[in-house]
Amino acid sequence: MRLPLQAGLHSRGMRLGGVLAGMLLLTTLTSVARTAAPARAAGTVDVFVGYADSLRASATNFPTPWLGSPGMTFEGCFCIDDAGAVRIVNNTTATVTVNAVAVHVDTCTFTPWPAATLVPGAQLIVTQLSTGPANGCSNNSPPNFMDTSDVGPGGIGYSGNCTPDHIIPTVDVTVDGALTTFSDSGQVINTGGIDLASCPPGTNESTQWTPIGHAACPGSTLTLAPSSQTQTVGTPATVQATFANSCGTGLSGVSANFTVVSGPNAGFAGSVTTDANGVATFTDSNSLAGTDVLQASVTNTAGTITSNTVSVTWVAPISGKGQNVSATEGLSTGTVPVATFTDPDPNSQASEYSASINWGDGSAPSGGSISGPTGGPFTVNGSHTYAEEGSYKLTVSVVDDGGSTTSASATATVADAKLTASCATPAFSLQAFNGKVATFTDTASPFGVLSDFSANIDWGDSSSSADTVSGPNGGPYTVSGSHTYASTGFFTITTSIKDVGGSTASTSNCKVLIFAFAPGGGSFVIGDQNSATGTSVEFWEAKWAKDNSLSGGGAPHSFKGFAESPAVPACGKGWSTDPGNSTPPPDGPLPAYMGIIVSSSIAQSGPTTSGDTVHIVVVKTDAGYAPNSGHAGTGTVVAQVC
Repeated sequence: MRLPLQAGLHSRGMRLGGVLAGMLLLTTLTSVARTAAPARAAGTVDVFVGYADSLRASATNFPTPWLGSPGMTFEGCFCIDDAGAVRIVNNTTATVTVNAVAVHVDTCTFTPWPAATLVPGAQLIVTQLSTGPANGCSNNSPPNFMDTSDVGPGGIGYSGNCTPDHIIPTVDVTVDGALTTFSDSGQVINTGGIDLASCPPGTNESTQWTPIGHAACPGSTLTLAPSSQTQTVGTPATVQATFANSCGTGLSGVSANFTVVSGPNAGFAGSVTTDANGVATFTDSNSLAGTDVLQASVTNTAGTITSNTVSVTWVAPISGKGQNVSATEGLSTGTVPVATFTDPDPNSQASEYSASINWGDGSAPSGGSISGPTGGPFTVNGSHTYAEEGSYKLTVSVVDDGGSTTSASATATVADAKLTASCATPAFSLQAFNGKVATFTDTASPFGVLSDFSANIDWGDSSSSADTVSGPNGGPYTVSGSHTYASTGFFTITTSIKDVGGSTASTSNCKVLIFAFAPGGGSFVIGDQNSATGTSVEFWEAKWAKDNSLSGGGAPHSFKGFAESPAVPACGKGWSTDPGNSTPPPDGPLPAYMGIIVSSSIAQSGPTTSGDTVHIVVVKTDAGYAPNSGHAGTGTVVAQVC
């Protein structure tokens, strides 16, 4: 039975009064022939059926959305509901016009309702236009009632009847002039073909919106997710409420109300309309640490449906500051502080955090160690080896086991590694010098790159040149050069080395004795018993054999001290010459520092005098030499070459 209320029609959320009440016509037909269609009309215009019973209220079963829902055109009465209903949803991207809706229960037809224009996402509900008792078609006069659970075969009253009548209602929907007929095979409109309120008496007849042609989905669920989450204070937390019928079909256009029921943000609330999938997304934010408990609800004519509760734990943010680092390429920084951070929690422990350090040089991040007293402040320490000098931005990321994070940046200033150089200059050389002058190492080894280095050689005679650096990447490295001295004597060679990163090194006190053999080829000779360094010698004179002692016996008296061949002598290589002055020695002047053969044995065979070369020494020559053997060539031995 229905309790009387003031009748009226609500369209587009506005109550228009009783003037339209008579527009609903109830027609009794002797026979109806129709073709059933799938549960969609005009593409994605969706058709649902339900049954509204607020007399025996059940909030979960009552069809929702209903009168007053967002985007709703409601063509029915504001009254105690006990009626079948049809819901049309425009899920297209274009505006459509619902020209007409007709509901058929056997020989009974309920029509018409006013045409309605639906923008994308909008909905139309058609149902009873008036309140009051009704039983079957014959008793519905005037035709304002739609108590379809009480319409039996042939339109007879079916109130109190629990025997299924097997009537399958149909619904005609005309959209943009195109008529489609749908079969309510789930018997939602006529509550399964019985007067459900009587089976047993007092049973609620409401059935939640069900896609037409689907088995009845009487109830509904409202679920809230995720069940829990952790967010940093000041950042948003998002939860989603899903409102669906008992078969899992989402119910769109419903106002879902969200409330923080407890926690630091208690009382915060908001309302969001469900989308085409029945989902409403709500965002909460907070400036205080703690745990908020949220719940969603949906309110309809019959009452309120509540969801499960979910929690959002808000953690206070940790705050970090980077610490600059100084380093040298190729060398470990050692364990150094890279950041400090604080946590508002006075009970925080260093063990609650983890840290990652990105050193900014393309290497993989490494973990940092964290230390500090209870409550902080805390320090992040790490160690790293930079391969190259330069300035690098390092980033430290800290994560609290409660989910709070912070990051801090700092600068690592990496100096060029120190270079260490040493002399590699030989003790003596002919005037045409060609060879090593220095070696050096880079502290950055093994990261040093050969191409990073350049070298300059000061030859000690007011000339210099840029020369060659050789060696493997990582070192050690060698500097070599070529130079021809214009004179003989002692020279100090200085090698300056530079790294592209700015480091420099140089050698000092690298002395070389530059000497020459007799001008024009050949060499003077002294005896091996006279060749010790510091010994005064006579290398050219008439009495050479008397003044030079040889361990292999005396020399021929005809030998005056000059060996013609070879042009350039060498240790272990014999020499020969003509006796006496047959082969004249060079005209003067002689080199200030001259290479001289040391012989242990000299003999004459016919016109040829020859000897061995056991050493070569450098003699600092005295003035007074002349190619005539009466003008002796003398000097002092200053070095032994070989």
